[in-house]
Amino acid sequence: MDTNAPFNGNLGPEARVIKLNLFTIAALICTMLAFLMVLTGLMPIFFGSFAIIFAVLSKGKEMKMNRLARSAVSGSIISILLGIVLTVAAVYTIISDPKAREIYDQTFEQNTGMTIEEYLHKTGITLGEP
Repeated sequence: MDTNAPFNGNLGPEARVIKLNLFTIAALICTMLAFLMVLTGLMPIFFGSFAIIFAVLSKGKEMKMNRLARSAVSGSIISILLGIVLTVAAVYTIISDPKAREIYDQTFEQNTGMTIEEYLHKTGITLGEP
């Protein structure tokens, strides 16, 4: 194949055509955002859910989703599961490990200027004895 030849619009029989629509692009963008925000807590659930919805909407009247939309769904599911697992692991570590809780308390106090107990009392949440 001559690479210096002008392009005449013919892709040849081996070329695959992927139909992109705005919903597929939105699903891919939401999947990327969900994956990038895995360490932020519950944001992957938000973006991953929207990615799945957009991927389903990209199907339109066709019976199947295109390959990119299916990739967006699988990436979103992975991001959602990773976000949930990491959030549960972080909360469990703070609750069960006194050293980790102390580090978290110090960081919280440096950032907000109040202890966790003061913050919880301010919001009306009580831990332990009422």
